[in-house]
Amino acid sequence: MKHYYLKIFCKPYVSFILFFWGIGTYSAHAQLESSLDERDSVLQVQKLKYSGVRFSGYTRTWFFHRYLQADYELGDVGRLTNPRNISLGDGYDQPILHIQMEASPFPATKLSSEIAFDNRILRGGAFNNTVDDNGRMAAPWYLFNFTSETFTNFGSFKFTAGGGVNWFRLSPFTMGSANDYNTRDDMFERLPWEGQGNDFDRYMAYYQRGDTPREQRQGTSATQGIIVEASGLPGGLNASFLAGKASGSGGFQSYNTKKPMNMVGGKLEKIISSHSLAVNYMNQFGYEKNVITYTPIIQNGDTLYVDDLRMSQMGTTLEAKLQLTERIKLNTEIGAGSYLSSGYNEGIKENHKAGLANVNTYKRTWEELLFAEVNITDFPLRFQAYRVGVNYVNFASTVQNTSIEQSSDTEGQNLANTACYTGLLPTIGQITNNKQGITLFFAKKVGNLKVKAGYANSQELVNLAGDLRNGGPRAQILAKSQDSLTLASYTNTITFQHTLNNLARSRFGFWERYVGPYNRIHNNFRRSYEIISITDTVVDYKKSFVSFDLELKYKTIVLNRPVIFVNYTQFSSVHDKLTLLPRAYPVTILAREQSLPDTNTFFQLFYNEFTVFYNVQRRITLVGLFGYEAALANMRTELADADGNLITDAHGRIIYSSKGKPMHQVDFGYGIGLDYNFHDRASLHVRQRWYNHKDYNFTKDKFVGNEFTVELKMFF
Repeated sequence: MKHYYLKIFCKPYVSFILFFWGIGTYSAHAQLESSLDERDSVLQVQKLKYSGVRFSGYTRTWFFHRYLQADYELGDVGRLTNPRNISLGDGYDQPILHIQMEASPFPATKLSSEIAFDNRILRGGAFNNTVDDNGRMAAPWYLFNFTSETFTNFGSFKFTAGGGVNWFRLSPFTMGSANDYNTRDDMFERLPWEGQGNDFDRYMAYYQRGDTPREQRQGTSATQGIIVEASGLPGGLNASFLAGKASGSGGFQSYNTKKPMNMVGGKLEKIISSHSLAVNYMNQFGYEKNVITYTPIIQNGDTLYVDDLRMSQMGTTLEAKLQLTERIKLNTEIGAGSYLSSGYNEGIKENHKAGLANVNTYKRTWEELLFAEVNITDFPLRFQAYRVGVNYVNFASTVQNTSIEQSSDTEGQNLANTACYTGLLPTIGQITNNKQGITLFFAKKVGNLKVKAGYANSQELVNLAGDLRNGGPRAQILAKSQDSLTLASYTNTITFQHTLNNLARSRFGFWERYVGPYNRIHNNFRRSYEIISITDTVVDYKKSFVSFDLELKYKTIVLNRPVIFVNYTQFSSVHDKLTLLPRAYPVTILAREQSLPDTNTFFQLFYNEFTVFYNVQRRITLVGLFGYEAALANMRTELADADGNLITDAHGRIIYSSKGKPMHQVDFGYGIGLDYNFHDRASLHVRQRWYNHKDYNFTKDKFVGNEFTVELKMFF
């Protein structure tokens, strides 16, 4: 009987009905909903058996009040909202009400559907191209998912179709998540995907494991379509195949982005004792826009026509997980990646023909993909080494894009691709394209003190200075000049992440790049970055990046109640040559020097964060935060004049001036909060944060303010 129903639901026409039903109902913000912690989730599927219809979910009210002493300028986009801002919701579309229905109408079959509402008070116009003058707008989206699973003597088989979102993982280079290595949040902030349970248990888990609690889908990539998985096959084989869409293939609202792309991928794995070997493949392919463009090219007197808007992100790798000894484990992945587009190619494909009847394509650009990781359990050390070519882009993978500015040419983003971080100073453990590097992790417990340290050293493979496709506030520059020398002066860049007050900064301008008083701010999901340019006219070097961080956690008893203290410190710097240790000048920063004393060091970042979590009563926890961040550049970067204006020549090119002063930023942040778990499935959370930011030289870049939030969350 079980196989009979499986045959029915695996019929092609049934699969396609389910598939297109899901395709038409997804919102691009689906990655933010249904995010319960795995250990607390009431949605976990038990044995697949008929059990009627089950409902679960949560309701979440999040009140937000922000007060700034003055507007914070957003450049060409305009100014920030009024200094006083009151709203419900944090701006990132985490739902205020989320309901999931699931049922197992037949043996080995599961159906699930979700509906979520996001209250956007006074947020018309900027979201979903809608305007609501009354300020009342709710955004429901429906998600549908079908899963069928069967177990045979030959192996286990699972079929998933539809969406919403099906979260899946192949390998780091093919399909994973860039957030694998960019996951640190200060524990003072509440995360929207927090699950039910006592909050001090959350802080204890952070103390024990050393990681910020993540949602259950962390490390996977959002897909939509069909997934077929087979495990326990003869010969120790496992296999998977998927087709549809992913985050880099037009997203899940192709009718809005006008970007017709699709995805296909798969994995074949062989289990040998405690080892595994696998072959992985991923390709996101299609067109930049929903048009057909054949571009004529004159070559040897013939007119050739090229399929100009065709794109592809392809990766194929060999992966090995080897248990070398009882205490040493080796994980490796090697392969090749290809990015194909009109702007990044190696010319026209061979065997081309003239005439409009013979449409040609571009050559693929192939790049190396290399990764190795060694874990040693006796001595708590983890070592990583990697190398990723300059032109490999795959938004479904763990690789952050730092070199392909025009990789996302959707409407409204062709001049401000928020998925590109040119010249990125990577966080420890983060993998980016156009880099090779090493990373070391160390962890040790001494009594109740836990020590965790990290070290990263990397160098870019190609300095992209002069590449007019990349790097620079294009919206600002193009409005002033088409001069290639003007554009080129902005292309030798450094992007760094603000760690302190990161979430607060990201709300100043949602999902925007090249904004702020100097067009340097780059905001993404709950994170804020800044971009600065180097003014060197002779670039005969490759930028190098060094980082070191140290986290100390201590647990003790105060007045017969447990308390946890955490101190996190980070030093990072960028140089014009390989450097063993980061250059750190905290004394110089506090002394307000004009520039770094080391001319080989373009930039340095110092950050310190101290947090405390005190469980004053079983259901009540007090939290506190103090943070300090300083960012300092040298005289070879963009400079400000005596009035705080960016120094440029008559053509708008950034230039060196002996009278100029470089970036010198200082940030402070303070906070207090309370968590009250008044029921096993309901809790109240209050946070008050004060912050101020100042650049002593770029004087327009400053803000002072505070935020007050109240969250009430109930699970059912």
